[in-house]
Amino acid sequence: MGTYTYEYSLGSEHIRVLTLLPGRPGALIRCSLEVLPAYTDLPQEYAYEALSYAWGCEAHKSLVFCDGRPLSVTRDLAVALWHLRQEDTPRRLWIDQICINQEDLDERAAQVKLMDFVYKHSTRVIIWLGPESTTTKLGMKFAQELTFAILAYRQNFPNREIPRDSLGKILTTSNFFVPDADAIEWTALSDLLSRRWFSRLWIVQEALLNDMVILQCGSNQFTWDILSDLRTALSDQPHITNVLCRCAEIKNTLYLIECLQTLRGTLGTGNLDALISVFSSQQATDSRDHIYALLSLAKQSDRQVISPDYRKPAADVFVDFTRLMIQEHGRLTMLHCIGINMRSHLQLPSWVPDWTMMRLDLPGRRVHMKVDQFCATQSLQADKAFLGSGRVLQVRGRCIDTLGSIASTMPSVNVSNRQEDIAKENSEFGRMLKAFLDDVTQMATLSASSASNVARARADVILSSTLCREQALDPRIFSLEEALKILYQMYACCNRAQLVYKLLEAIGEDFNSWEGPRDRLLPPVKHWRQATKLGWRLMRDVIKTPVVPFEASMGWNTFYQLQLIGNKIVKTTGGLLANVPEACQAGDVIAILYGWSTPFLVRPVPTGYLLIGDCYVFGIMRGEAIDRGIGIETTFALV
Repeated sequence: MGTYTYEYSLGSEHIRVLTLLPGRPGALIRCSLEVLPAYTDLPQEYAYEALSYAWGCEAHKSLVFCDGRPLSVTRDLAVALWHLRQEDTPRRLWIDQICINQEDLDERAAQVKLMDFVYKHSTRVIIWLGPESTTTKLGMKFAQELTFAILAYRQNFPNREIPRDSLGKILTTSNFFVPDADAIEWTALSDLLSRRWFSRLWIVQEALLNDMVILQCGSNQFTWDILSDLRTALSDQPHITNVLCRCAEIKNTLYLIECLQTLRGTLGTGNLDALISVFSSQQATDSRDHIYALLSLAKQSDRQVISPDYRKPAADVFVDFTRLMIQEHGRLTMLHCIGINMRSHLQLPSWVPDWTMMRLDLPGRRVHMKVDQFCATQSLQADKAFLGSGRVLQVRGRCIDTLGSIASTMPSVNVSNRQEDIAKENSEFGRMLKAFLDDVTQMATLSASSASNVARARADVILSSTLCREQALDPRIFSLEEALKILYQMYACCNRAQLVYKLLEAIGEDFNSWEGPRDRLLPPVKHWRQATKLGWRLMRDVIKTPVVPFEASMGWNTFYQLQLIGNKIVKTTGGLLANVPEACQAGDVIAILYGWSTPFLVRPVPTGYLLIGDCYVFGIMRGEAIDRGIGIETTFALV
């Protein structure tokens, strides 16, 4: 008997549906396939469920029998079929691994265009999380109880935080105590929410395109609403946020669920490049699927521009996609995701993002600033006449200045849970922070003293003051307390209260004229729990509102959003101060490229310019360079 072979290749007018034949536990998996037209009014007898699952390792295979012939599938899918099979009645399913001939690249490309049809017109979507573990039932029970208790408290006391009792337990109105972070309940929930399914990219559309979504783990089922309600319940609760900071898997999955829920109400209206950016941390086996897996969720005009092609190398897919998105929207949005310190294995041009390396946990991943409030190029768009072709992108813009002196890198802190590491971390962080601040203070002071524009000079002083050496503060602008508040803002955006405390502790000795309750503000701590608690108290009691010391701050009140960690402060040869990618070098050029809201750092090379990344330049973030004619207009050949 030969292996199963597909009779013919499907286009974009038909789909296959699998019938999973009944069988007892342990029996061989048997099924059959039939071809159906991709019509919106399929008769009820052709109804099917759509399966969403993680493929698993391609090297681990199992055999199922399709129309009497053996067909190789991944071990993980075989396990799912054993659990989904019914003993007495057949079950109709759509499963990509079987219903699409994965060896036929043309069929794969055609069927990708039908993903919205497949999932929208299924009776429901079944999300297979994997086999049951010893903690599965506990995790599901805890999720339901926790959600019910918190939502009940919010309904009764909508404007109050959930309190702690005299023993420090988090208590809700249903007499449900929220366990500590190291309790078995959180471990069980973490095991449930860290299943491989949550890391996949294809699940984004699979979870959104149908209103009836069921999650199954082993023989246990629960609805998508439970996850949605859990995310709602755990948001904006400081006590529980502290717990979640120690449960990274739960926190990451809840963020994914939040993104999915936000997107659910805007399906078919978003730009494809924006969708790809939002879900760039999700994983796909085939690099090209970082583009294709979200195609069915984008607006119609973007879907018409991009046509799936699995015969094309991934590098060509990424290059063509980036250029097409720029041409379609007249915006250089994709270039915002670039970081030259991310070494791509695809050998892409510097202006093309490698979406396989956008996960936040990969080395070299930069944290980018929020750009909505900036307009360095005003309303100027990318000139389609200059976009060029191939691997070179021709973009019009202005050459603003070149880099001169460069400060040391802003230090980062690895927050430890071990008491014995705290003193060592504080000491090392304080030493590195002092060196960084000394560099920046010297640059900012020189820049401010030579600036002729008053608003510009004040912005420079704000920079040196907020990065915080006392001798650089100018009391005519704001007080030490205000400087301290802005410093806190820089790190509060990370929601890392302990990190904030360490920063304040490291520079606290410089605030000799602080008139507040300094011993209460910066008492010595010996344990991370104390530091976290004090950090939250600083936010609640001391720093009540954002501080904007002056009107012409060039967006300083949003500067902390860059999160200086991993970037560098530089001074240009013309005296501008900027925050740029860590990979910068003396001689790099600060450029404004028409079609984006922030400046870029580019590096001259014999064939054109390498794109290093986006940057924040004090004094030109609001279109000042365009208004005043600063810089030389030119065409940049990005290679």
